[in-house]
Parts: sequence; C-alpha cells; structure tokens
Amino acid sequence: MIRRPPRSTLFPYTTHFRSSRYQEIFKHKAITVKLHVNKPLRVRAEQAILSMVLGNLLRNAFSFTEQGEIVVSIDEHSIRVDDNGPGLGEYQPEELFQPYVRGDHVSSGAGLGLSLVWRLCKRIGWKIELHERSEGGTQAQLWLG
Repeated sequence: MIRRPPRSTLFPYTTHFRSSRYQEIFKHKAITVKLHVNKPLRVRAEQAILSMVLGNLLRNAFSFTEQGEIVVSIDEHSIRVDDNGPGLGEYQPEELFQPYVRGDHVSSGAGLGLSLVWRLCKRIGWKIELHERSEGGTQAQLWLG
C-alpha cells in the first residue's frame, strides 16, 4: 500500500501553546512563554510528528531556563524557539544531536530528545539548527520545507 504524504495543513499552534503541558510541569519556575505568529504555519506532515519535535524543543527550553522567557516565533515554514538559559556551554551544536548527550546544566532526561528531533527532521526533510544567542541562551531553528 502506497501512503501519500499529508496535504499541507495549518497547525493549530494556539491550542498547543496555551495548553502546553510543559508550563504545568515546570510551573515552579518563573518562566513566561511568548508566541509570535508572523504568518500561519503551513506544513506537510503528520501533526503528531510536528508535536513531538516541537514538544522536545520546548521541553529543552523549559529544562534549561530557570527564569525569564521562552519565545516561540512561527512563520509559514519555520519555527524558532529562543530561551535565556545558560546556552550551549562547551558543546558544539552537532554534539547535542547525538544520543545520550546532555547539556551541562540539566538534572533530568536521558539525552535522547534532540537526537530524536534530529532523526525525525532528517527523515522528513526538515532542517534543525541550534545557536548560541548573543544575549545568552539558546536558539533552536526548525525549517519545515
């Protein structure tokens, strides 16, 4: 049976972010989440895969940010997650996509989230990059087409 790729759909980002389970899990931290939608997101993918990728990026942002804000910016074919945590530290971005590699300031997790994100992105034809922000923190940039 040949499975056709999903058609381009609008992702229901407002529902996903307003009901973010990560805000509940990390409610002990003084973190504000800001959502900037420049253009509605259009993507050819299963919603479950996009949710898994975005969920891992958000979990990392919450895990590494003690206080401040996480900014999620959405454009027609990209999502960017900026945090003001400690940044990438001594790691090169490519190292953090390897299984079992965890950042310097994390107390939980097995180090599999970014590896999973990278493998899913590669399989679907998306691109993921991590950058050290000049003002501190990390930026995860996801291109979806």
